[in-house]
Amino acid sequence: MIERFVARVGRLGAILILAAAVVVIGLGGGVVEHFRLAAQQEQQGEQTSGQSSSKQGEQGTGDSKQGEQTGNQDKSQGEDQASAARQQTQAESQGN
Repeated sequence: MIERFVARVGRLGAILILAAAVVVIGLGGGVVEHFRLAAQQEQQGEQTSGQSSSKQGEQGTGDSKQGEQTGNQDKSQGEDQASAARQQTQAESQGN
C-alpha cells in the first residue's frame, strides 16, 4: 500500500506530503494548547482577583477592629480623666 502511494506521488512527493501532515498536526496542537493556556490564565486571574478582594475585606475588618480598639482606648482615657476630675472636686470640697 505504501509502495503504491510512493509509486503514484513519487519519493519526493511522499516526503513532502508527510512533512506537511506533521506541520499541520503540530500547528493544530499548538492552537489547542494556546486556547487551553489562555483559559487557564483567565481562570487564575479570576481566582486572584477574588482572593485580593477577600484580603481587602479582611484588611477592612482589621481596620475596623483597630478603630474599635482606638475608640475603646479613648473612652477609657475619658473615663480616667472624669474620675480624676471627680477626685479633685471631692478633695477641694473636703478641703473647704
